[in-house]
Amino acid sequence: MKYILDFKRDYKDVFGAYMLKGAEFDIDHYDIPYVDVIEGIVLPDRLVPYSKINLADPDENAFVHFYQDDYIFDGTYGIWNALLYGHQFKKGFCFEKLNNVKGIICPDYSIYGDMPKDQKIWNVGRSRRIGSYFNRIGIPAIPNVHWLGPESYEYCLAGLRFNSIVAVSTLGCLRSNLDHQLFISGLVYLLETVKPKTVILYGTLTEEIRSILESHGIEYLYFPSEISEAMEVKYGNERK
Repeated sequence: MKYILDFKRDYKDVFGAYMLKGAEFDIDHYDIPYVDVIEGIVLPDRLVPYSKINLADPDENAFVHFYQDDYIFDGTYGIWNALLYGHQFKKGFCFEKLNNVKGIICPDYSIYGDMPKDQKIWNVGRSRRIGSYFNRIGIPAIPNVHWLGPESYEYCLAGLRFNSIVAVSTLGCLRSNLDHQLFISGLVYLLETVKPKTVILYGTLTEEIRSILESHGIEYLYFPSEISEAMEVKYGNERK
């Protein structure tokens, strides 16, 4: 599927305001734009990492994910600058790279605990802005949700529609007992407040996470990370 975009606009738009045309905003949470997932969206049956979409075979049911280090998809030739300035580079982000896939999981910009709060809000906000814009131009985009502790819920869950579809990754979230506790607490809070109808989970599906999703009656799709797949091959069910 090819996407034809018109980048002929006011070149003084250095803030990417064009991406917000027609968007609705979560006015109670920093005016972060809502990600309105395209109605009737066909959920993915495969996730392809951003760094490998040039190698992906055409697949109408595959989505691109950005669960990688930020430098891979951000920066001078990254997705944000490509959208902000309208520059499309084959060695960086360009819409041609999406021709072989159906849609995207919104970028997973980092929100480290020692970042200033305004930077964390900004990273959540631009991920939502990309998702909001892509859906409005016909590219299916599913919001990615990433949180820290309870103090982050206000902005990390901003721009999510009630009873919609969200994506979550466990990468880097289960390394320590504290990380694990924060992830589980945030997941429960997400399920009880946003009440998503479907959760796309990338990474590792533990029995505890499975139990939480099923106890809340949530439909979920699980896509193991490359590391999780390798561990499953090596250890099988012993990891549960």
